[in-house]
Amino acid sequence: MAFKDNREFIRALEKTRDVVRVTKEVDWDYEAGAINRRLSETHGPAVLFENVKDYPGKRLFAGALSSWRRMAVALGLPVDTPVPEILDAWDTRIKRPIKPVIVNKAPCQENILTDSGVNLFDFPVPLIHEGDGGRYMLTWHIIVSRDPDSEWVNWGMYRGQLVTERYLAGLVHPISDLGRVFHGKYAKYNKPMPIAIAIGADPITTLTGGTPFGPIDEADMAGALRLEPVELVKCKTVDLHVPAHAEIILEGEILPDVLAEEGPFGEYTGYRVSERAPRLIFKINTLTYRNEPVLTMSNMGMPIDECDITWSCALRGIVKARLEEFGIPVKQVYAPPELAMNCIVVSTEVRNYGLANQIGNIVFSISSIALYCSHVIVVEEDVDIFNLNEVFHTLMTRCNPEKDIITKPLSMSSPLIPFMDPDDRRLGRGVKTVFDCTWPVKWSTMHERPRKSSFNMIYPEFIQKRVLRNWKAYGF
Repeated sequence: MAFKDNREFIRALEKTRDVVRVTKEVDWDYEAGAINRRLSETHGPAVLFENVKDYPGKRLFAGALSSWRRMAVALGLPVDTPVPEILDAWDTRIKRPIKPVIVNKAPCQENILTDSGVNLFDFPVPLIHEGDGGRYMLTWHIIVSRDPDSEWVNWGMYRGQLVTERYLAGLVHPISDLGRVFHGKYAKYNKPMPIAIAIGADPITTLTGGTPFGPIDEADMAGALRLEPVELVKCKTVDLHVPAHAEIILEGEILPDVLAEEGPFGEYTGYRVSERAPRLIFKINTLTYRNEPVLTMSNMGMPIDECDITWSCALRGIVKARLEEFGIPVKQVYAPPELAMNCIVVSTEVRNYGLANQIGNIVFSISSIALYCSHVIVVEEDVDIFNLNEVFHTLMTRCNPEKDIITKPLSMSSPLIPFMDPDDRRLGRGVKTVFDCTWPVKWSTMHERPRKSSFNMIYPEFIQKRVLRNWKAYGF
């Protein structure tokens, strides 16, 4: 059974001991962000701050999906479900979209404020990292918009910094779904773009806003992953629907002719990269929220945080499906969250020369992948790609630096990639790399391939079984 809201999810995390309620007063100015950041870097629990300085009765929740354990709980799986099984469940579910259900009354509209009554500083919006351009209210949320021509409703997740009581500035890449529609169909004709922003929906519904599903209604995919339809309610002042059980809803518009300074911000790569620059303005005209609202926060930075886990699930499914479309004998695909979305590992059966390069070309032809991912590592099926020790050992021992590292310059890339030259970053121009960690095809006939010296490869099967059978008898 899916979680109806974020509050049910928090109670479930309490049962699995994957969340801590902090009752001691915590300052929204750096302290809450520092606690959340350290929890991410030490594989700690999620955190619910119940006593935020200057904000009595208002709570702040962080780290919803910063671990595979919490992703399993969010999907309704046993908390100790292995990563491959979590990914298999994701892949199976997204093949069966479930349409949302429209309701007439919703908790997210228990309180309604309009125009001059709107003050976003009434919420415990944190100053997350030292050096951030301001207080970021939008880090774990959904921005809802509609294509005026096709009626396609898009959910996206774009960071948003408080500017004034009713204005936020956001980083929206022109090639993103929201960016293409806004610049091509609203700003082009000097028209404001209606939007609604949902903060604090259940974690699976929220993560779909940051998942590159392509031109499909993310509400349907949220239903697929939840195995139940999402309940949506119509906004009060814009013709859009939002998750009915979210904590906070911001209704407004993106202005076509006004920009504000935004950034920098500590990003998903683990670095503060983007410069402070004029960016799009979100004007909030109406604010609705639940009684005793819980603001949500994701502290981007060194892995692992919500972004890493979410994209690990999403990238794997997209890449695996595309490789199979091209007839690649792919065995497994994994985007290790420890590598901050910047690397995809593919295991395959090698049948022909140039297979790794072919795989790289296919992966980098997917725009939603190429924007963020710079590296592809290709290994053979004997490598457990969910074990980074094996992956890196294979990279160091099977990849010939002279022959097996393939670079692809002048490639599309996100301006948030740290290693890019500042000029290239501004142009969105980067480089991609494929590491071919497979044995040369000719070695199957010309040489005996080096045999891996590991428990399951260098001992006869009867010895392996005997050792495993007697493991506890040995005293281990």
